[in-house]
Amino acid sequence: AMAVAAPGAPGAGVCVLQRARADEVYVTALRIEGANLATEVAPTQVVKVKEGVRVAAELLGGPPDVLCGDGVRERAGVVQSLADTQIAEARYDVPRAAVMAEIAAGLVEGADKQAAFDLRPRYVRLSQAEREHGIDLSLR
Repeated sequence: AMAVAAPGAPGAGVCVLQRARADEVYVTALRIEGANLATEVAPTQVVKVKEGVRVAAELLGGPPDVLCGDGVRERAGVVQSLADTQIAEARYDVPRAAVMAEIAAGLVEGADKQAAFDLRPRYVRLSQAEREHGIDLSLR
């Protein structure tokens, strides 16, 4: 939803950097497919803040056209050094419900109605309980 809302033409590479804990960011690289669709280039990764922009460039095969997310604000100095990369306004730092509704409306015709009952969260890394206590909750 953040990548679709951020300014970018079809084919543009968008990197969403979202803050995580311990000086880390979630890095998601996407390509804009159309007015209400963006496709992930690779699974989301968790990396140190200083590595976020570099990882995004590797995933997209070059510098992203647009960067958005609250993690971008933390790396403003590095991001500003990327001459051809547009930094989305702060209002694109979080997903917006209206954008998610527009995306859903475009996909509802071909949707698998049973899929709503099979939804599972997609965790990028182990939960705190799994890390600290060696518990396998099978969340990944």
